[in-house]
Amino acid sequence: MAKPMEVLAKRFEEETKIKVSMTLGGCEALLPQLELGAPVDIFIGHSPFDAQLLDKGLRQEKLVPLGAITPNVVVRKGNPKGLTTLADMGKEGIRVGLPDARYSTCGEIFEKEAQKQGLLDAIHSRTVFTARTHQELATAILAGSVDTVVVWNFIAASHASELETVPIGAAFAFQSVFATPVKKPLLPDLAEQFLAFLGRDESKKMFVDMGYQPVFRPVADAQPEARISLYCAAGLQKPIDALIKLFKTDHRGAIFETIYGGSGTLLAQIPLNPSADLFVAADDFYMDQVREKGLLTRSERVAIMTPVLVTLKGNPRQLQRFEDLAREGLRVGLGDARAAAIGRTSEALLTRLNVWPQVQKNVAITAGTVDQLAIQACSGSLDAAVLWDATAWQFRDRLDIVARGGEPSRTGVPIGLLKSSKETALAEAFIALATAPEAAEILRQYGFEPAPAKTP
Repeated sequence: MAKPMEVLAKRFEEETKIKVSMTLGGCEALLPQLELGAPVDIFIGHSPFDAQLLDKGLRQEKLVPLGAITPNVVVRKGNPKGLTTLADMGKEGIRVGLPDARYSTCGEIFEKEAQKQGLLDAIHSRTVFTARTHQELATAILAGSVDTVVVWNFIAASHASELETVPIGAAFAFQSVFATPVKKPLLPDLAEQFLAFLGRDESKKMFVDMGYQPVFRPVADAQPEARISLYCAAGLQKPIDALIKLFKTDHRGAIFETIYGGSGTLLAQIPLNPSADLFVAADDFYMDQVREKGLLTRSERVAIMTPVLVTLKGNPRQLQRFEDLAREGLRVGLGDARAAAIGRTSEALLTRLNVWPQVQKNVAITAGTVDQLAIQACSGSLDAAVLWDATAWQFRDRLDIVARGGEPSRTGVPIGLLKSSKETALAEAFIALATAPEAAEILRQYGFEPAPAKTP
């Protein structure tokens, strides 16, 4: 982030005659300095450090989004080794350079994806160089010391004349780049002035021009008091409410008519509304149903959810596996498979584990939404329940997660534009926001795993 910030700081100084002093370094190195009381007004970095700063009480709530970054797999011009997939990085004869995952968010994201695909060990076996800084990796590939490196997208863009990004098919998560005032700035008024300068469109364009992904853009010609009818799975209410609030900062006339409920229940209601605009489902299954009914224009994933086994704090019945729900005498809570995605997913999971008939005998409560089920689990009327991981996280002060569903149980959270939409431009703009880096940060704040970003 040094290059765009150096240019913007100079422009700000020329415009205001206010001197800007910057301390440059990776977020991993700057955070400890802030914790030790370094004299700072503004912190500029990338996620997940916005959340860490907030958790540590080191920043204010305000965030100015500047752009987004994501790992890129980079080779020399012409791709002399012919790399086309992530698996190619683990082939014999390939020399790999990686950011050190112990100190680098980029390295951590890359290794998580490689591990997910079962390729990390092979890639590590071809790794001949690791570095803390991305510029070291760029230098290594330019010097011919390695055949491919993993760096942030803006580093790849800064060497576009000599290097190229390989579209390897892996969907790496985007990280938002932000500016935020620290908890107690030395010069709060001047800090606010600089933050306002950074929030300008022309300032954000500087980041785009230097290879960063752009932040969400509002609809320029949105009509006043336009109404958006949004049907949303109940378990997504908190992050969707937060996204609506953020959306309204750029679309003040937008009025949301939001209906929350179980995905199955909403599926039955949508065809009855001739002007329904958007549907947020807790499972791809329900979006597929809308598509099969001919009601969907398009959809995109915004998050991934995993079913988890929860108990009251302390796990009084000492449960360890989903199979334990078949234990005689347990009081089990599940979602209603006819109304809620978590019910359908729980039934499929327990069926795969060959315990569904036994667990059915222990079901004391079936709930129409996952939030209703979580409340019952917290009340002490149940020994265990199956919730989404994000829902359990929101009740983490009262519930323990004792088991997680495997890959077959994980499900996408899609948002879909409905063919009946009367406010297509605004609905599309909301989808753009829901899949932007700003949304990923909101999702994380509520315990959701953002869906992998599309490969640039």
